[in-house]
Amino acid sequence: MRVGTPFAALALCVSVVVNTRDSASPAQDTIGRSANTIVDPRDYQDLRWRNVGPTRGGRVTAVAGVRSQPCTFYMGSTGGGVFKTDTCGERWTPISDGQIADGSIGSIDVSESNPDVIYVGTGSAAIRSNVIIGRGVYKSIDAGRTWRFAGLTWIAVRAEPGARHLQDHGWRHDLAQSALRQQRDRRPRPRDQHVEPRRDLRGHVQRFP
Repeated sequence: MRVGTPFAALALCVSVVVNTRDSASPAQDTIGRSANTIVDPRDYQDLRWRNVGPTRGGRVTAVAGVRSQPCTFYMGSTGGGVFKTDTCGERWTPISDGQIADGSIGSIDVSESNPDVIYVGTGSAAIRSNVIIGRGVYKSIDAGRTWRFAGLTWIAVRAEPGARHLQDHGWRHDLAQSALRQQRDRRPRPRDQHVEPRRDLRGHVQRFP
């Protein structure tokens, strides 16, 4: 074929290049893609997350990690107690069953100077109709293998900005109803303690052993 003008010659070259790219084999395309991409998102676009358990443990309410052990974490739930993983979350093991008298965990704290020392605060923090009342603070000195009661039978509920309501865990009335009622009318109820943040709490709260 005779090319009469420079424009026609340019068009012919572009056509040859496009046809050559379109005729490349799928194997060559895969090789080129895998050499530059670790994981192609298109290979997993149909995957969906699903819950594989455990069930009946409740929502997660407390999490704590160990700074010196990057794969060790503790997790507390609203009804399942305390769980531990030392495999970066691949496997979780319940460590409080039969030792902590309350399945509802509100807080977990691990000592930075000695990661074998762990404190767990029981009870639900959220004000709702189905909260589980706390039974004090528990302490472990062997990384969660055994637990003992550490005291603090008083419970703090944040009912309004800048103030806390402390009440004994033996109070008969529901904790959430009490907190909501005080938040609404501000009138103290029997055995309740309305405490300002700047007030000295000694005598109201036990010290951790």
